[in-house]
Amino acid sequence: MQATTTTINMPLLKTGTNGEAVRFLQEVLKRRYGYNIAIDAIFGPNSAAAVKDFQAKHPPLVVDGEVGKNTWRELSAHIACPC
Repeated sequence: MQATTTTINMPLLKTGTNGEAVRFLQEVLKRRYGYNIAIDAIFGPNSAAAVKDFQAKHPPLVVDGEVGKNTWRELSAHIACPC
């Protein structure tokens, strides 16, 4: 049996972004990583600070406070699939 890889296309998130992808990010940061942030679907200064802290703890991620492909990949590497 061959292993398969599923690619999930997630949007670029940065300060000022809002919506369900931001809510998902906030839930992951709060529930999985223990960041004390509101789950309000608004990517504000607290979300950006949590993302920067996460990035700093997971080299070689660039610490820019934005959630792009590489940061999404690192976040998802630590989430168990409920499949």
